[in-house]
Amino acid sequence: MKIAVFADFHFSKPKDLEVLATLKRQLIAESPDIILFAGDYIGSHSLYKTTSRDTIVRSLEALAYPTPAYAVLGNHDNWDSHEAWTQAFEGSTVDLIEGSISRLNIHGATICIRGFGDTYSNRWEYVELPPNCNGRTITLTHDPAGLLTPEGGIETVSFAGHTHCGQIA
Repeated sequence: MKIAVFADFHFSKPKDLEVLATLKRQLIAESPDIILFAGDYIGSHSLYKTTSRDTIVRSLEALAYPTPAYAVLGNHDNWDSHEAWTQAFEGSTVDLIEGSISRLNIHGATICIRGFGDTYSNRWEYVELPPNCNGRTITLTHDPAGLLTPEGGIETVSFAGHTHCGQIA
């Protein structure tokens, strides 16, 4: 299974969205089975003079299409407006999975995608692993601290952003 992970776009100017065209060409070449967006879509509020949250989410949809895509919010998105970002993702083909689990069939196997809110902005909430995921779960969050169990372990294949250098466990 191929997984593409994107985090920390920090879009600040309308021109920043143009980088998605380059990423789209790379995605077409790589043909991932799933795309994960690990938050921090907004960088500067000055972007809202010309570009809405809905436009940003639609741009993420276009980047991912036709591949299944899942997202969580980052600290910058939560500090901006958790509610407004959640609304922007409503009805989107990019599934905002904070605090939930989504199921997907890839190559004949059911995969569970679990989303945690961001620890750094106090949105983290534990989501139990359902027994019917048969050890095939991917966890997505923004802050890698949110991937650790109280014992300091990691339960599943996990992805995060936040530190701008990527975390895969």
